[in-house]
Amino acid sequence: MMTLMCSSGLSLSPYIQPEVLTYPEVLTYPEVLTYSLSRGGPGPQAPGDAVQTVLLKVTGVKSSNTRNTHLEVELGGEQQELFVTTSLLEKKLGFRPEAPPPLPLSAEAQIQGNKIIDLHR
Repeated sequence: MMTLMCSSGLSLSPYIQPEVLTYPEVLTYPEVLTYSLSRGGPGPQAPGDAVQTVLLKVTGVKSSNTRNTHLEVELGGEQQELFVTTSLLEKKLGFRPEAPPPLPLSAEAQIQGNKIIDLHR
């Protein structure tokens, strides 16, 4: 494991960048705020997966709890696992995981990555 030395003589692990310790000794509140914003800390999120509108066929329920339901779906001829909030599933399709309707069930969905964000029958 490599150890880095910064200008003040502190040893740093390779995961801490030395420039993090190069701020002035005493900062007033506006300077701290300006300094933290200029350091490029947490900012706007990078764009994630695009939202797609697709026709899918629900073929099974893999797992479910009060918050999310993981569904086995056929999408573009391939079996995939997508998840959806349990409340959205019940509100839009009347689908309750503990008493599912006859499967397969076709629906139009908006998906982002492996999450279903909206459903329509």
